[in-house]
Amino acid sequence: MTWEMDMKVIEKRMEKRMEKTIGERLEKEYEEKYRKSVKEAEMEKSLEIAKNMLNDGMDIDKVARLTNLSLEEVAALR
Repeated sequence: MTWEMDMKVIEKRMEKRMEKTIGERLEKEYEEKYRKSVKEAEMEKSLEIAKNMLNDGMDIDKVARLTNLSLEEVAALR
């Protein structure tokens, strides 16, 4: 093998490693964004349910306990 052939082999190996690293990074970023969006959706739903419970006259402490929201979060809905 010549020096030029060795360099081409090394370059191809480096390219494959970089592609794998970039792919892993993109996958991790996607997973993080997905988890964040799921948490945001869950919070929105909890707030909506809490608001409905308050509108039905339920006690603020009970609403907080049942929705896993803090008393401050529930009180802010009033």
